[in-house]
Amino acid sequence: MDYYPYTDEELMGLKAKDPILAKAIDDIPHIYKEVWPDPFSSLSRQIIGQQISNKALMGILQRVRPYLQPESILRMDIQELRELGISERKALTLKAIAKLAQEGKLDKDRLSSLSDEEIIDELTAIKGIGRWTAEMFLLFCLERKSILSYGDYGIRKGIMIVYGYKSLSPIRFTRIRNRLSPYLSLASLYFWEIAGTYK
Repeated sequence: MDYYPYTDEELMGLKAKDPILAKAIDDIPHIYKEVWPDPFSSLSRQIIGQQISNKALMGILQRVRPYLQPESILRMDIQELRELGISERKALTLKAIAKLAQEGKLDKDRLSSLSDEEIIDELTAIKGIGRWTAEMFLLFCLERKSILSYGDYGIRKGIMIVYGYKSLSPIRFTRIRNRLSPYLSLASLYFWEIAGTYK
């Protein structure tokens, strides 16, 4: 099992950016958050996990895992994927990314040469993939360092807990994002932990 890598130096750098967050971080041990290095498997997981609980996701993944290769997904019809617990919309998106993988467009070396926004633009051009899914792919597959997603409820909740906010506007979020840069992915891990979203 692989985990998102970060160093003591990066953690100290994040804490130096904000004393309020630093105080919250001091109460939390090292975070081990699983990553999925294979682009097709990682993106598939993000798609399947859209708008469902982690428990439901684990159940579906257990059924889908034997078929989670581009060639297998392309051979299956929509009904077969639905019988595994995948909605029709998600099944169509899985087939679209399986085709991209088969064409070499999800090659990790190629993706690694692109910027975050270039990858987000490519992925969100696919029906069924929004910015949140693309951002989670950047963090949990490509291990990019600058991902703090306003579209993620757990991150917003963690921010509100840390700073005592009752709401979090995009403007306030952007100020926090700018302040914590360039340690945004690491900040995401701690906001999730604080929110209790990912166990």
